[in-house]
Amino acid sequence: MKRVLLVVDSLSWAWSRMASGLQKFAPPNYEVHIVDQTDFGAFTRPQTNFVLGYFDGVCQFSWTECALPSKSKPFPIKKLSTLVASHGLEFEFPNESTALPNRIATRLRNSATAAERLPQFGAVLCVSKRLREAASRVTDKAVHCLPGVDADFFRLMPLPHREKLRVGWCGQKQSDELKDVKGFREILVPLIARLRNKVQF
Repeated sequence: MKRVLLVVDSLSWAWSRMASGLQKFAPPNYEVHIVDQTDFGAFTRPQTNFVLGYFDGVCQFSWTECALPSKSKPFPIKKLSTLVASHGLEFEFPNESTALPNRIATRLRNSATAAERLPQFGAVLCVSKRLREAASRVTDKAVHCLPGVDADFFRLMPLPHREKLRVGWCGQKQSDELKDVKGFREILVPLIARLRNKVQF
């Protein structure tokens, strides 16, 4: 029996749904456990990191914010993998101006963070070939890992009749002026203004 620990940001968010799907469809010889980052942080303490020895593999879904081994908190690096599902690390821009648009500045930070953190993982699981190529710039442990969809949870449903197409957004508060998460202010805000008469956001 192989034991795998999946570490998500929150037990009620998108990563948790993906982890639940992996747990549901895991082969019979795999025992999959799910915890959030807070619980995993407790496992990395010197007094409790023996817990990690129970698992054959640990996958951190967030490579940007997850706990990593250190001299004060060592744990088996060969067991640790992470998931790359966003194109934030893919872009490189010349670091010449301090007045960069938020989106470009975010990409610069992501590229620097990727170069620092991704080489520390025993495996980097990328959901597309394009992301694997991007991650391969900073680590030789990047592999292409096809994603899947839990068709029992995500089902096709007939659209209700509305005068406008309804579009939902999850990721950033409109009141947050200091961030541009996933291009919210660069892309979505102008799009809302242009399509306001046709689309309900």
